[in-house]
Amino acid sequence: MMSAILGVSILLAALAGIVTSMIVLWTKVIRPTFRVMTRLSKVIDVVLDLPEWCEAVDGTLSELRPNGGGSMKDRVNKIYHMTEDHIHDQTAHSAACVEASKEK
Repeated sequence: MMSAILGVSILLAALAGIVTSMIVLWTKVIRPTFRVMTRLSKVIDVVLDLPEWCEAVDGTLSELRPNGGGSMKDRVNKIYHMTEDHIHDQTAHSAACVEASKEK
């Protein structure tokens, strides 16, 4: 009877050791390795998409830089200056000018 109890306790101890070692392997080796590989995969995807992003940013920046009248910034500046000139032009807001525009 004593040897049967001793055999069962040894079997339970071995089983507990195996389960514990599997848990330790999972938490300390397998799961961290899986997380690193997942993050590395995301980094590789970003690095591979980087040339496309650079082209898109270069295209947008070229629209914002002045280049002799063709960029978006040049157009906005032209509208701004036209508006400023119109606001500060005293003859544009005279009664005669307003009446003349109504007659047209």
